[in-house]
Amino acid sequence: MSQLRVGHGGTLDVEASGVLLIGINRGCKHLDKFLKGGKTYLANNCLGVTTDSRDAEGHILNLSNTKHVTHEMLDGVLPRFVGSIQQTPPVFSAIKMGGKRLYEYARKGQSAPEEIKARTVLVDQITVTHFENPGHETSGRRVALPRGVSEYFAQGRYVWDGGDMRVGEEMMSNVNDPRLAKFQMFVRSGGGVYVRSLVHDLGMAVGCGATMLSLVRVSQGPLRLGRDTIDAEDLPYIDRKV
Repeated sequence: MSQLRVGHGGTLDVEASGVLLIGINRGCKHLDKFLKGGKTYLANNCLGVTTDSRDAEGHILNLSNTKHVTHEMLDGVLPRFVGSIQQTPPVFSAIKMGGKRLYEYARKGQSAPEEIKARTVLVDQITVTHFENPGHETSGRRVALPRGVSEYFAQGRYVWDGGDMRVGEEMMSNVNDPRLAKFQMFVRSGGGVYVRSLVHDLGMAVGCGATMLSLVRVSQGPLRLGRDTIDAEDLPYIDRKV
């Protein structure tokens, strides 16, 4: 039985979904052709919460009041994060340091062996498509997530238990708490951008912190979700060249 050589371009977070470029055998040599042209993302986020991983997989570090935050306020800080910016990668990342991935240290509760240095990355566009601060303001138009994605984040370990959030507990079971102030944003960027770090920094800029709840990569280079992609669960049934 011959062995397959498989590679991928553009790592996605564990809980993220969307376009992921896969190369098989000779296709691995052509991955770079499809990695040019940037990437686009749709991120759903909450305000007033920060976690150690900067997304819903992590444990809650801090809880803050969000009554003062408005859609206009968020829009007002966006220009700080567009263009060529300095961004510090999260400790829960695949960056190698001391022979290990950073997330290997983080999952064991260990500090990185050296300071995680900021990197220069390119963010072309950020648009807040929808904003909701319960009891205060709702504005914009929410972009619907793919059906399978929205169903995934509405069940299982994402089901809200009706309780209050506490520092130190997992964020995952609080994702669907209806009392959370939330915003959705569209991002167009170059490679190497951590959207969850972008969300965290936006939250800090408006004085309350923020956490990314879900992420969909809408496009990568010329490849667009839905138009040019195959669902992973359908791969065993594909008998044609694509």
